[in-house]
Amino acid sequence: MKLWQPTVLAQAALLALGASFASGAAAQSTADLVKEIQELKKRVAELEGKQKADAAAKPAAGQWGMTPEQAAEFNRIAVKTEAMEDARDAMGLKNLKISGYMDPTFIYNKKQDTAGFQFLNRVESDGYNYDNSYFGAAVLDFTKETDSGTRWRLTLAPNRGVGSVFDGNSPIHEASVSVPITDLQTRFIAGQIPDWSGYEYLQPTLNKLITHNLLFDFTLPTAYTGAGMEITSGKWIVKG
Repeated sequence: MKLWQPTVLAQAALLALGASFASGAAAQSTADLVKEIQELKKRVAELEGKQKADAAAKPAAGQWGMTPEQAAEFNRIAVKTEAMEDARDAMGLKNLKISGYMDPTFIYNKKQDTAGFQFLNRVESDGYNYDNSYFGAAVLDFTKETDSGTRWRLTLAPNRGVGSVFDGNSPIHEASVSVPITDLQTRFIAGQIPDWSGYEYLQPTLNKLITHNLLFDFTLPTAYTGAGMEITSGKWIVKG
């Protein structure tokens, strides 16, 4: 059997009723008390009904600040994103960066009385090593770092990379790997790596818009092919 439990409003009404009994029991008849009890019950019923109506009319709270349709769309996007990440990792595209640049350059040579744009010209044509060095390049660069910290790099620069200096036909400017040994600051390096010595860089994007001097073109090493070490300590990097 379900027992009736008085609500807060009902308890307040009963307390008021008890107080009325205590103060005016001698002056009231039984009929008056019954009438007051009925009126109090009626009032309590009205208040409880109003309270229930207000609770039913109150709109349901949104889930995480979203409607059910928005929550379903969010879940669909989350599942799709996770599937794309899994597919990317399975294809080996995680941490793969592809970049590049094109560098058509106009050069005027007063000594030779020549002028024109240099862009992908072959090494053996029109004095490449004499006045335009590595200007006029189109470069495509692929870099990838694995979760273990190993870095792979392949840089293609047709007719304008160090490979063109070696044999005149190779488009490979750099093909190298860097493997951490004890930590990320101590690495084993191997492959074909452009020279890093001297005060000028090979890449035209790292130079001012001036040609290199003859000391750069004819004395500095072009690239290294082999294996070595790379050690980083603060702002210093030692390679060899």
